[in-house]
Amino acid sequence: MIMAIMERLGGFLSELLPEEERELVQLGEFRDFARGEVLIRQGEAHHGMFLVLSGSLAVRVDGSMSSTELSAIKKGELVGEMSVLDPMNASAWIMGKEPGQLWCISKSRFEDFLAQHPVAAVKILRAIAVMLCRRLRKTDDKVIRVGEEGLPNKEFEDDY
Repeated sequence: MIMAIMERLGGFLSELLPEEERELVQLGEFRDFARGEVLIRQGEAHHGMFLVLSGSLAVRVDGSMSSTELSAIKKGELVGEMSVLDPMNASAWIMGKEPGQLWCISKSRFEDFLAQHPVAAVKILRAIAVMLCRRLRKTDDKVIRVGEEGLPNKEFEDDY
């Protein structure tokens, strides 16, 4: 049953050979989460990633003056992938929006799998890169809309 759920979700697992997919899934674990449960804390170290199997997660960032919900992570989407690629602390809060279930894998187990399966590693990392590019484009669109609405955007002037 678990493999059937994972197969329906596809995503970064969809291009793996069945035996690679099974091995990777077995390295992780399944866990339930509740509405409001904090899974990742902004500004703190986090060492793993989650695949949402059911329910949804809220992505929220705290600024100096306010807190903003950026998006929702839904069934079939990854979260925490930045922490397995980049050692910096979490850039956002991730919390349960609608109760559900996750598949999670630690950074060390994920890295071990990638090292043992270099061809699969390329497929997985490419899929994660594409996902991150799509998220960045959505964020760019939001920034453009903010600029078009005439809101101050000085914070972006020195980033490049």
